[in-house]
Amino acid sequence: RTSDDAFLPTDAQRETLHDMGTLHVLCFDSDAPYVYRRQDGEPTGMIVSILERFAQEVGLTLDYTFCDSRNAMSDTLAAGSYDLLIGAHISSRTCAELGFVNSAPIISSPLAYVQRPTSASAGGATIAIMSGLEDLIDTSSFENTAVYDTAEECLAAVEHKKADVAAGNRSVMEYYI
Repeated sequence: RTSDDAFLPTDAQRETLHDMGTLHVLCFDSDAPYVYRRQDGEPTGMIVSILERFAQEVGLTLDYTFCDSRNAMSDTLAAGSYDLLIGAHISSRTCAELGFVNSAPIISSPLAYVQRPTSASAGGATIAIMSGLEDLIDTSSFENTAVYDTAEECLAAVEHKKADVAAGNRSVMEYYI
């Protein structure tokens, strides 16, 4: 460990990574500012920047595959072999079901709740949450829960009065607002 690096792999870890050659990364799109595609289709975002720097340091090539929905992500996981899954907000239980290890986050952000100014504070209201966050958000004070694939869809549900409150990762919600 040095003052410039948060993580330095051991020689054995570096050799294992070098032998891998390519790290296959499955990304859930629409998770800005963490991971998303630029207009030219190239991956970008905070996690992508960190991953690119890491790959450069250990001599790996990165191969990104993007999915636009939770269903597409599940189908893609079933059809292929991936080393990392980024941009998907999933619980440890869901990770175990998919055969992934849920690591400690490299970037974290608290949950945020967004509501229309005229919305009731709960009690009878509908909350819109992203798929995968069901285990992380207490919805017991809401009469209805609507689950969407993306933060953008959750925010649109509030904007179009299909939901009273949207809940999700604060950084993601702020980005799309």
